[in-house]
Amino acid sequence: MSKKVTLKQCLGIDVSMKKIDCCLSFYTEDLKIKVVATSGYENNPDGFVKLREWLNRKQDNSLALHVNMEATYTMKKPPIFLPGSVTG
Repeated sequence: MSKKVTLKQCLGIDVSMKKIDCCLSFYTEDLKIKVVATSGYENNPDGFVKLREWLNRKQDNSLALHVNMEATYTMKKPPIFLPGSVTG
């Protein structure tokens, strides 16, 4: 049995106040979605580091990583993922 070619990889993130739940999936040449791994982390700087370490072990570095998250962020603070965000 030959290995299926991966066309795309996607990281789905569900964010809550205390936890970040993640699902890494691959879209394969036979047009199927394969869940590679799931994991959860605390929603704090230590959790972000653990998420990055997990992702480094699981993702296919030869492909772009598409990241999807729900848009439920409170607007009281600027998003941490935007460089140069203005606080206020």
